Amino acid sequence: AVDQEIAFLDSFLNPLFFFLDGAVFQILEKESFLQFSFRKIRQFIFPYYFLAFLLLCAEIGFAPYEGVDVTSKWIFDRIFLYILPEVRVYSLWYLPALFCSEMICYFIVKISRDRLPFGCLWAVVVLALSLVYNAFCHRYLPWSLDTAFIGSFYSYIGYLTTHKKT
Repeated sequence: AVDQEIAFLDSFLNPLFFFLDGAVFQILEKESFLQFSFRKIRQFIFPYYFLAFLLLCAEIGFAPYEGVDVTSKWIFDRIFLYILPEVRVYSLWYLPALFCSEMICYFIVKISRDRLPFGCLWAVVVLALSLVYNAFCHRYLPWSLDTAFIGSFYSYIGYLTTHKKT
């Protein structure tokens, strides 16, 4: 019953989360894709890795109390199989998801050149591809791409609320 309640809340909170991200999304004037990417890496990816490694240190510290045998292979696996590709080992999935979502929104905004019908069309195409993937492939993608594609639709809608252009 608790899992159903959490899933119900997530069905509203996650779209709202991405919508609000889109509402504050901006591409600075004359900002290239490379400049935009580096800015987003500083905002999302650096904090993700910093917090993930802090959580890893805490996990190592608590491991003896949980009966976990911490070996160099265990640490290697945690870092290279879970943290670096971000496959939701910690509840920090939202940082890479936001990063990827903003990269997708960047392309939607640039491709559509702020023309509403084209932007909406691209956002719906991204959403449709994501829904098809999630319906048939029941696996998480690295860096929460499966969530980012759906989230980019809501982010673009949020973007439209604060950047109204025809």
